[in-house]
Amino acid sequence: MPQMPEPEPGPGGYRLMRELISKQPRLVVFIILLAFLGPLVTAPTPYLGKVIIDDLIFRQQAGGAPGVDAVFGVSSTIWMLAGIVLLGVLLKLLGTIIGGWQSHYILQITRNGLYDVRVDAAERVMGTPMKTLETMSPGKVASRLTNDPNHVDGAVFTILRSCLTAVFTVLVVMCFMLFLDPMLTLVVLATMPITALLSISWYRRLRHFSREESDRSAALSATSTEIFGAIKVIRAFTAERTFLRRIRDRSEALRYEGIRHWTVYHMVAGLLGLLTSLGADIFLFVGGVLAIQGKISFGEFFAFAGYQGMLWGPINTLLTTGQTVQVGAASADKLSEVMASEQEPHLSRPAQSAPVAFKGEIVAENLRFTYDGQDDVLRDISVSFKPGTMTALVGQSGSGKTTLANMILGFYLPTGGKLLVDGVDVRQWDLRQLRENVGVVLQDSLMFDDTLRSNLTMGRDGWSDEHLWAALRAAHLEDVVRTMSEGLDTRLGMSGTRLSGGQRQRLAIARVFLRDPKLIILDEATSALDSETEKQIQRSFDALMVGRTSVVIAHRLSTIFRADQIVVMHAGKVVESGTHEDLLKKADGRYKDLFQAQVEGMVPMSGATRHRGAPV
Repeated sequence: MPQMPEPEPGPGGYRLMRELISKQPRLVVFIILLAFLGPLVTAPTPYLGKVIIDDLIFRQQAGGAPGVDAVFGVSSTIWMLAGIVLLGVLLKLLGTIIGGWQSHYILQITRNGLYDVRVDAAERVMGTPMKTLETMSPGKVASRLTNDPNHVDGAVFTILRSCLTAVFTVLVVMCFMLFLDPMLTLVVLATMPITALLSISWYRRLRHFSREESDRSAALSATSTEIFGAIKVIRAFTAERTFLRRIRDRSEALRYEGIRHWTVYHMVAGLLGLLTSLGADIFLFVGGVLAIQGKISFGEFFAFAGYQGMLWGPINTLLTTGQTVQVGAASADKLSEVMASEQEPHLSRPAQSAPVAFKGEIVAENLRFTYDGQDDVLRDISVSFKPGTMTALVGQSGSGKTTLANMILGFYLPTGGKLLVDGVDVRQWDLRQLRENVGVVLQDSLMFDDTLRSNLTMGRDGWSDEHLWAALRAAHLEDVVRTMSEGLDTRLGMSGTRLSGGQRQRLAIARVFLRDPKLIILDEATSALDSETEKQIQRSFDALMVGRTSVVIAHRLSTIFRADQIVVMHAGKVVESGTHEDLLKKADGRYKDLFQAQVEGMVPMSGATRHRGAPV
């Protein structure tokens, strides 16, 4: 499985999360205010317990039976007790409402921010050079745009909701505890330094474990996507066991990382919980001794018990939510790498004005190209395609025909020499404008799980239904679409499964008719069609090619005969060029050999051969 490339160093996971949080500073200030108000409102409740015990219960017991001189014959002490309890309930209710507001505004930041991250990351992937994109696994790219933003969302929400509230809760509660008894407060906090140091030390290591598990999960997703997308081929070759083994291997790697990651996490969390409970036990002993000795009242002991419960809850939150933050930071690291990925050169330049008139003249001068920086795929290509003419590229598989066609589109840029389009080096073109003037039909006609209309227009607006039907008619697909119950709005299913292979290719051809480009690139565009349909579409192509530059990667004689120029390629070089008649006159010419092999052996001009006498 191809691995994700290592892009230029990004801003880092924590920096990305900081940027998400700081995009709406006023809202962040308001969230901080709510995070402070929540604990401030609820913190007095244990102190109310002290008031009830010391000032109401014990004082009433010391003073005798309660009087009945209050409202409805109920003692004023009871009314005071009811009022204090009601105040505590109202404070808790207000704290809950404040927490709800805080969560709502945090979601405004996280969901809006993650929407921007997803869109920006998708734009970066869209702008990544083709040579880099081809090394990326689609499953891992999908994981970057789905799973990783969700992890970042959880981490940012945890920071702004749980962690921020926990920090203010600890500060407010400690103030109340110091007010009651500073020495007992220090006793309660005795284990905090050890707990904090242990937490910081281990959660840094857990970040590495989180990233490893995330990588294994992305690898499993990529493998599953690839395998189930090719399930027909796998079944046809009865290779289910082989590919299931790949899934088992990826699952085993994920299982191992998951066990290692979460075992460490739960061991650390358990140890932190032990230290937390140890602090509570120390308080119970010391506080109990002080209460027995009369140095603190039972009400103060009760309040301290409540406050230490309020204190250790947020402290545990700060210590244990580090895992969520580490997972989010690891995912943010990966998103940062995507955001820092290399882009097509025209995207970093100011927008250029569109050419006044695109002619479609192609000139290669000593053109060279390599995928890996070592072995040249194209070597010293010098050839020209005149405007309005048809050029057929012929040669064995792997000779560089498709690579040259892709370079005309700017999918790959020259590593040596020049490739000029209308006299302008392709490296200087705004590639979006260049591609606006090019129509392409490839051997593999990719369709999307969308309507036929959307697959035909490729998301572009401005065409009427009459234009769409005309394009379908030219591609000899109109009758098929007319029989569909929803016509142009028929959904084609995953990869266009509602259409046959030939129909998908005709729909791809209809795209070109609809766009009406000045330059056409056809990679054996009629290879999946029957002979009769091929003849019909070829007549339409003949009409379409008038006055346009056409580059055809040709395997069939019927296509090659009509070419104004035939360019024969071998091992990345142009070895011959000329018309069909001229090339046949060369006694030892490569084109003549390919032509004779096709005529005599009935094989395509790609150079494939078969033994004479072999069964057809």
